[in-house]
Amino acid sequence: MAKGKRARAKHEPSFDKKPRAAVLVHPEKRPRVATEPRSIMDMQPAWRLSNMRMKSPFGWDAITRSDMEQVVGHLKGLESMAWSEILVGAKKQNHHCDVDGMCKRARECLEDDWQGGVDELLTMRLSNKKRVWGVLEESIVYLLWWDPEHDVYPSLKKNT
Repeated sequence: MAKGKRARAKHEPSFDKKPRAAVLVHPEKRPRVATEPRSIMDMQPAWRLSNMRMKSPFGWDAITRSDMEQVVGHLKGLESMAWSEILVGAKKQNHHCDVDGMCKRARECLEDDWQGGVDELLTMRLSNKKRVWGVLEESIVYLLWWDPEHDVYPSLKKNT
């Protein structure tokens, strides 16, 4: 065995034992991103339809033509706004609601319609009762439910 070790040692190039870097490192720091990443509040919304519920309860299959025109018009209007305008400026109409405060049927539907596990849903108000519900991820809303009677998150009137 000793012969083999000596034989290999003779054929290996001689190295001095000074450490060397494979890549030259520049001492000054340079950002890899030319611009700062945008906040979600500066972005405009986008809609995804793949998770829309098409059966009762809260299904889009029961929406009337006039209500659908209202929904589409409302969503088109929101597309020209930034999330800061939608969630802060119009907080009364568009806001997040905790899943724990939703009715039992809505929580059961959420288990069927959204496998990701969320703590809150986004609600967008079209009129006194009519609501569109979805999940907001980054700047994208995954539309889930049509709620024409405000049944998903029943509000208790004050002093009743």
